[in-house]
Amino acid sequence: MLPTYLIDFSADDGDNPTGNSHAVALQQQQQREEEQVKKNIDERKKQIKTIKAEEEKCIATHKQQYRSDKAYYKEKIEAIAKEMSSYKSNSTSMSEEDETRFRFLWRSFEREKSQYVSEPLLPFFADKRQVLQKILDNDVLIVSAATGAGKSSQLPQYLLDDVFD
Repeated sequence: MLPTYLIDFSADDGDNPTGNSHAVALQQQQQREEEQVKKNIDERKKQIKTIKAEEEKCIATHKQQYRSDKAYYKEKIEAIAKEMSSYKSNSTSMSEEDETRFRFLWRSFEREKSQYVSEPLLPFFADKRQVLQKILDNDVLIVSAATGAGKSSQLPQYLLDDVFD
């Protein structure tokens, strides 16, 4: 950045043609730099506005995904509860196979209920169904996500709960 004021101590006797024109050139250079700074600021403001719009769109998408997941878990919990009630109402004493199935359903019910009731704390929760389906469909799956998304904490739990049952 150039100084705001330029003091020329040389004698301006008219013999030095560059004395005054040098000051004018410096002033013009300073104006060009100020215009460039203003232009850069305007560009950054536009970029910030674009980023904010994309962020809002992303948030809306994740909210919709959460509502969809919430509906999915509600249906799943209701289906498990219905199947469990059929085991309870059909007989006073259950066979060993029915008792095993009932315990499995009860664990599934509790697990799904806890995931449905609690807010998704990690971003990985939003893609749970898709990731589990891809794990089942593929021999190899590479999972890439931001730090803190739940790759090392949530994914193993999902595998234990839903894939290795």
